[in-house]
Amino acid sequence: MFLKIVEIPRLKQFLFKTSSHEFDYHLEDLLKKTYYPLSSTVYQVQPKKLVYLNEILYHLKDRFKKFLEASPLPFYIILFKDKDSSEKPRYVRAGKIYLKEEVKKEVLQEFEGLNLFFKIQDWIDDWKELLLPATVDPKLIFFFKDFFFTGENFPCFFCGSTLHPYQKCPGLLEPNPREILDKALDLPFSEVAQKTWQNLIEEEKTPSYFHVRHFYLLPEFLKIVFYRGDNLSSWAQLKLTAETPVRGGSLGIGLEALIKGDLNVAESRFSEEEEDLKASIGLIWVNLLKNNWDKALYFLENSLSKTSSNFIKSYLLFLKGYITEYRGNDLTAKELYQRAFELDKTCFPAFYKLKIFDYLRDEPLEKFINYFVHPFLVFWAWNEPLFIKDQEELENFIEKKLLEKRETALQRLKEAEDLFHRLKHVMTKEEVKDYEEKLKTLAYEIYHKGMGAIDKASDRALDLNLELQSLVYNKIKEMNQKLTELRKQYEVFANFWLRYPYKDEDLIFGKELKALKELIEKNIERTQKRDISQVLSLIVSELNLAEEKVDILKNLKDELRKKWLFKQRLADFLRNFLLLETFLVVLYVLGYFAEFSFLENLLSLPVFLTISVFLLILCLILAYAKNPE
Repeated sequence: MFLKIVEIPRLKQFLFKTSSHEFDYHLEDLLKKTYYPLSSTVYQVQPKKLVYLNEILYHLKDRFKKFLEASPLPFYIILFKDKDSSEKPRYVRAGKIYLKEEVKKEVLQEFEGLNLFFKIQDWIDDWKELLLPATVDPKLIFFFKDFFFTGENFPCFFCGSTLHPYQKCPGLLEPNPREILDKALDLPFSEVAQKTWQNLIEEEKTPSYFHVRHFYLLPEFLKIVFYRGDNLSSWAQLKLTAETPVRGGSLGIGLEALIKGDLNVAESRFSEEEEDLKASIGLIWVNLLKNNWDKALYFLENSLSKTSSNFIKSYLLFLKGYITEYRGNDLTAKELYQRAFELDKTCFPAFYKLKIFDYLRDEPLEKFINYFVHPFLVFWAWNEPLFIKDQEELENFIEKKLLEKRETALQRLKEAEDLFHRLKHVMTKEEVKDYEEKLKTLAYEIYHKGMGAIDKASDRALDLNLELQSLVYNKIKEMNQKLTELRKQYEVFANFWLRYPYKDEDLIFGKELKALKELIEKNIERTQKRDISQVLSLIVSELNLAEEKVDILKNLKDELRKKWLFKQRLADFLRNFLLLETFLVVLYVLGYFAEFSFLENLLSLPVFLTISVFLLILCLILAYAKNPE
């Protein structure tokens, strides 16, 4: 059995810089002491010697810990039968051991009876992976950053991976990269890592989270530049979910063609309106994708001279800096990033690149990591292959930030929940159900979703709190109106009671009137408290009680009014009738004693009775017509 060391040059250079010769020397020395060398990279493995490979790998990790930190060793190992074999897996991971089925049996025999953990598991195609304690991935969420260093291509312009030429970046194939990134920001980092790995190695049709993370470097971002750029004064106003419907005309057709990769159609359409700023920006991207860097820079300079928008100008300055850096001129690139950032202090891409420059010049991650607060910056850093050494520190920082954001969101949610529980007794069943569902959704997103979703849930919890406070305000307004109406009704009852002459007989009305007055005054005082939400349900309850009192008083008033009317009419009737009857009797007596013959005939008993009946009816009519109020 033979062993072949295959180095990963880009990862090795990134990790060791000028110390790579020391690493090569130690690796070769350890291998030569254990196995028979056939060349500088191929060794023959004697029986029962393969197990020492675990010790060699551990020794290298320990010896070069300050260079590696969280990164794996910058090579992988292939075990094979034929010493002249040049086969290797289509995809590899740094620090791993690969073999084919033909040597599996021999490898199993090597470890037979040994008290050492090992496992042979499927890799890709017909390749296997030998898992040893020294090759186990560290306990990181994004454990496979080394994968992006293992390709043979120059780092991709759009995503930084070496696994494909930049013109074939999977991010270019995504029609809605901003939408994909927005969904990624809402997911837990563990789920993003899992789906990213599936997309990369298992070739499942999952979203290309890694490839679209720098959405502003993809042609689709021109929808924002074309149709939203003039309305944006800074990057802080940029929303991933902003609608950007493509319009007609040469510019719209050209942009659609550019996004779909039809560069000739795009170039033709943009060239029709070359003097237009948008067409000029479109031609930058056409030439970038056609590998015409100088021409792309020409159109970029042309575009810079045509715009006055800070957002578009900072975007173009950043893009110029990025192209300049990609072509190897770091000093000029940094100056351009600085200009973009000075123009707009919320230009996240420029700020991020400036911090990457500092990091690559050996500035510790801890010096600037606290500036990564915005979800964009956190997500970019977490995905950044260049942070491979400090991935553990980075993930610890992100976990801490997540906890802080979650605590803030939960505090806002608690305030909204407390306010809701104080108000639910004054809401309709439909309102209660609606708010309970909203609170339940927010709680789920805060506890189980990613940083972006937590930020959104936190904002929505704050909005919900304001909405509930607005509900309190509206309820106060309603209660004040109700109190005003109750006060008017109380005054009507009070005026009635003031004039009512039989108070001693009907004390119940006075008692209810006094209770109504106390309820009104007490609740007027409560509505003037600072935190009325705490007593809102009590106020509503007592106002309902006050309305019941009003109904009772209305009924009592009707009864008392009838009683008062009856007694007044009865008194009037008796007084009037007695007076008239007395007058009539006196008249009869006078007539009798005077012995007037005409009175004797007139004042006969039948006439007397007739007149009495008439007076009775007249008095009844007069009494009925009287209104004591």
